[in-house]
Amino acid sequence: MKTYRGHQVAEPGIYLNLRELTFKSLDEEGRLPGTGETTWRRVPALLMLVAAPVISIAFFIFLPLIGFLMLAGVLGVKLYELGRRLLVGAVPVLRPAWQPARAFLSRGKPAREEEKEEAEEKAEDRWAEEAREEAREDDEEE
Repeated sequence: MKTYRGHQVAEPGIYLNLRELTFKSLDEEGRLPGTGETTWRRVPALLMLVAAPVISIAFFIFLPLIGFLMLAGVLGVKLYELGRRLLVGAVPVLRPAWQPARAFLSRGKPAREEEKEEAEEKAEDRWAEEAREEAREDDEEE
């Protein structure tokens, strides 16, 4: 295959640019498109007669396959994002607020230290009061 540069005058035929993967067909003698750095190669007609059906079959088979793969990729990304958002939203609900020192049924708001001390002072302990009274009575009897 003979090599030509862009803007070079070439005879009629089929030319291939490997860098851009493009074909250019010249029906009569003329200039090839591109700059002086663009490289074109002349493809023999016999090679194009053999390659054209192979390229057509590959295009016919892989174009729909590429479409289905792209659709599957887009749907996969969307499903991944949806699942991620669902899991991030479910984690606070599923995370237990386990506090081993607290009873299971007392899930109220934790009180401040001052409120706890005041509540302890106000709370009556009947057993302790009865024990003190018995101790006083025993002391008085002796």
